[in-house]
Amino acid sequence: MSSTVVPRARKPILRILGAVGIALVVGIGWFCWWASRHGEDWLDRTAEERIHAAIAEASVPGYRFTLASLKSDARHGRLLVTGAELKFEPQLLDSLRSGAYQYLFAAKVDTVELRGVSFWGLLLRGDINVEAIVLAGPEFHYFTGPKRVALADPFKRLGHGGKSAVSVLTADTLRVRHAGATVQDLGENLPELDVNGLALDVSALRISALGQHAGVHLVVAGADLHVDSISTQLPDGSRLRIGAIALSREQRKGLITRLSIVPPLPDSMDTSRMRKSVLTLTVDSITLSGLDLDRSLTDEALRITHMGIHGANVAVELDKTLPEPAPTPVQLPPAALASMPFSIRLDTLELNDATVIYRERDPRTKRWGVIPFDHLRGIFTNVTNDAEAIAGGERIQGEFACTFFDSAQVSGHYDASLDGSERFTISTNLSGLSLPEVNSATGPLLRMQVESGELHNMEMRIEGNAKRAKGKMTMDYSGLLVRVEPGTPKELRHSMFGNVMDAMLSQAYGGALSANREQTFSIDRDPDRSMLTYLWHATREGLARNLVPEAKERMRTMLKTDAEKWRSERAERKAKRGAVK
Repeated sequence: MSSTVVPRARKPILRILGAVGIALVVGIGWFCWWASRHGEDWLDRTAEERIHAAIAEASVPGYRFTLASLKSDARHGRLLVTGAELKFEPQLLDSLRSGAYQYLFAAKVDTVELRGVSFWGLLLRGDINVEAIVLAGPEFHYFTGPKRVALADPFKRLGHGGKSAVSVLTADTLRVRHAGATVQDLGENLPELDVNGLALDVSALRISALGQHAGVHLVVAGADLHVDSISTQLPDGSRLRIGAIALSREQRKGLITRLSIVPPLPDSMDTSRMRKSVLTLTVDSITLSGLDLDRSLTDEALRITHMGIHGANVAVELDKTLPEPAPTPVQLPPAALASMPFSIRLDTLELNDATVIYRERDPRTKRWGVIPFDHLRGIFTNVTNDAEAIAGGERIQGEFACTFFDSAQVSGHYDASLDGSERFTISTNLSGLSLPEVNSATGPLLRMQVESGELHNMEMRIEGNAKRAKGKMTMDYSGLLVRVEPGTPKELRHSMFGNVMDAMLSQAYGGALSANREQTFSIDRDPDRSMLTYLWHATREGLARNLVPEAKERMRTMLKTDAEKWRSERAERKAKRGAVK
């Protein structure tokens, strides 16, 4: 009996399954017919609507985003945007100046092309997954106000709504070509910075919305940045130019070439000109290794293992015929590092084959004296203001060497505390200086010409802080002979130190000076003078302390010789008078 019941029960089920199967076949057939006729159009239209919705949700108050066109091609997995532009309302500039906004941002791009787009991922999950994103001809404009801008701020402004129409964007590669950028500081610290020929290559890009008011999260596996040139005007009117920049996140290295700082041409008719050091700088290249681009962007912290500066040429001019400006406090290097608005950790700074030329114009002679330093090289470690490094007791330490006046060899050591005390130690050694070489400085500045002499060795050690320093100098020199520079006007000759030296070093009093001695000294620092001026003050004091004893001894020799000569002449006269009688 059961064998006849079971087949009868199966018949309705089979009919239902057959009907469902037929419906599925018909449905699939209809869907295939519809997809072949209308599916791509529907997919393109829906994807475009979803992207427009995502743009609307990501909009920030006061900004307006427009597109000239947005075209999708589901068949080939392409999406093309032309004429995209982001603008802000003009009244926001007042908010920027008042500090209500820290920055304003505007941009436009000729074309944005997405290749290998997964349109179904966009529709079903709200994700955009692409093989490549290519931006052609973008221009970026960035405006900053009086407050410091956090690099993460632009990302925090995005994703302010609730659920976004597009939650994740991933791309195998991102390419930016022929880009340009300008940064304008309305606080007038950096009037305008121009970036030209910017190119960017990024791999494994992922941008995700973090939720309401949380901004967005950016992750990349590799990034290479290239810039053809950067230029800007510095606050003192000088022009800064950089020939090219190349940075690689994956290789953690960078290269900067043809850097220069060119001061503005002086206007001799400008009566408001004040005495100040004028700097001209050129650098062949700067190499970076161990560069942490992620920390630079996310934490506003500069992290570099090694920086090499190659072929630097520095020219500094100071015209002392101009009136002195109002005093302005100047910080020593550790304090200047600590005052920077972002964290710096540079493990090693290396200087190779640099040249420094210092020129000074004397207010009395109206001439320029020249002091040259050639073949300058040095290596410094722990150049940082990082709190963790300072807490660990790290110090700036460095070794340096150069050629002085084309002949003398100079070497030295620098050590400075980073704990806020501004304590430092500097030791230097100079050897083999032919003293007539210094006439390019002593002639124009002192009207004094060195005829002969050799500085065999000079050692100096200074210990100090931002207020005071003490030191010790050892000098070994011989055959020092000077005279007033030929051609010195008579009215100036008697007011010059060289005139006194002329008399002191005459053969009648022993001729040239020689000495080998050690002297200690102490000086107060002028808070309005730089570290280099501080060192020059110490050097000058050490030289004076070493030369004064010899000068005093020569004065005693002069007095003794003159007294003996006077007594001899008086005895001769007396003898002559006796002979006449």
